[in-house]
Amino acid sequence: IVETNYQVIAYTKSNLHLAMLSLFVEPKARLPNMIVGTITRESVRRALVTGIKAKQIIDFLMWHAQPSIMNRNPIIPENIADQIILWEEERGRVIYTKGVLLDVQYFSGSSEFDKAVQFAEDLGGCLWYSRDKRAIVVESKILSQIHKKMESLSAV
Repeated sequence: IVETNYQVIAYTKSNLHLAMLSLFVEPKARLPNMIVGTITRESVRRALVTGIKAKQIIDFLMWHAQPSIMNRNPIIPENIADQIILWEEERGRVIYTKGVLLDVQYFSGSSEFDKAVQFAEDLGGCLWYSRDKRAIVVESKILSQIHKKMESLSAV
């Protein structure tokens, strides 16, 4: 039984069900025939890190719902299902990429800056740039190529 306050009550003696629930539920109490736990952001994130998807968690909770709540619609409260999906989605919002900030103030004109930005974009390593600040952030893996290009541009 999943309640709207993220509490999960599982009537089971199965160690397998306990192990599976422990992947995404923080166990709080275990009695001979019942397990009480809470779905938390951290417990769901732990499951997501291991490769379990939000849909799999929700499906597991629905498949193993107590017969007494099978006529409830929805079986899993919407706020719980939605929050599990949101926790999964928030993992994909930020992507970390190592980068290097290049201060290109020494370029005499904006055309050299634009050429350096275009070169970095052509290599697929331009993460960010600002014409006003005359700065470029590039991926570390293309740094040596960018340095060579910048030297050739400043020599002209």
